[in-house]
Amino acid sequence: MKYREIGPNLYNDYVQSGLLTIDNFNPSDPQISSLGELEILDDEVALLHFDFERIHKIDARPIYEMYNDDSLVAKYQVVGDTNCTESIHNMGSFGEQYDAQVANIQLVPGRKANSVAGKFASNSRFGVFSMGPYTAGMANSIALWMKTSEASKKMMLLYFGPEWSSSRKDTLRLMLQNGELHFQFSENTGKFQLAEKKMLADDQWHHIAVVVLFNSCRYFE
Repeated sequence: MKYREIGPNLYNDYVQSGLLTIDNFNPSDPQISSLGELEILDDEVALLHFDFERIHKIDARPIYEMYNDDSLVAKYQVVGDTNCTESIHNMGSFGEQYDAQVANIQLVPGRKANSVAGKFASNSRFGVFSMGPYTAGMANSIALWMKTSEASKKMMLLYFGPEWSSSRKDTLRLMLQNGELHFQFSENTGKFQLAEKKMLADDQWHHIAVVVLFNSCRYFE
């Protein structure tokens, strides 16, 4: 069983945050159950999965090791130069530890009937704070839907890598440059870059998928 201190600081107030039970009464058929921060991962589904159907307050589902100076339950998280007070819950098997912290994202009609999309501006922020084990060097595949009519700027679609290190190793970048897709992946073994000479800034929906194999990469659109 795992407990999490919820603060304010030094109040010694705890709640249960995870549970793992192994029943070995029948050694030939052990029963395992888990939940919360000790939940066993399902490697058959996506680890991270986000949509824009609902945006929550950031303190509605606290994240381990994310806190502010006056409380162990964070009311905001800085992403870039912006205090993010809202969150989009991760529906993948990594769960709440990889919820996204967001700010200034406008909800607009999505690509399907009755669906919702997020419209990003220059002051929009979408970041994932985590003390967990997942790093860009471990990424296997990434997929997203996007559309834009802006072809004159460099637009970062996704950055995946360490925040507290000046090292440029183990990073993954997916971006548009003049409306064309650029992908960069670097780790201890070197750097890989791909540029797709296809105009995606046509105000149409595009599904982008990147599969990272050993020492190589594949791109699908």
